[in-house]
Amino acid sequence: MTNMISTYLDAEIAKARKQASDRIAKLKRDAAAEQTKIDAKVIELLREQDTTVYERLSGEAVEILAAAKSKGSRTVRPSADTGSSAPTNLGEPGGTLGAGA
Repeated sequence: MTNMISTYLDAEIAKARKQASDRIAKLKRDAAAEQTKIDAKVIELLREQDTTVYERLSGEAVEILAAAKSKGSRTVRPSADTGSSAPTNLGEPGGTLGAGA
């Protein structure tokens, strides 16, 4: 009798874990989709509010992706040049993106 109860509990635990795992996977997919929408909106705002920075960053992205593709690299890494002249206060009041938002 105890073995039957234990087997039943094990099955219920496995079922609950599967449901939780499925729910977590769905939440992660939903969060990724929402982040994609946010990223697209940020790009749109950047394109509208500071075309110079947008064009420079677009050019850098194209170069990085082309370099990664030519190397056959599976991972895309940012360029080593972190001494960018781009503003570092884009999201702050008075920053480039904060001005019209």
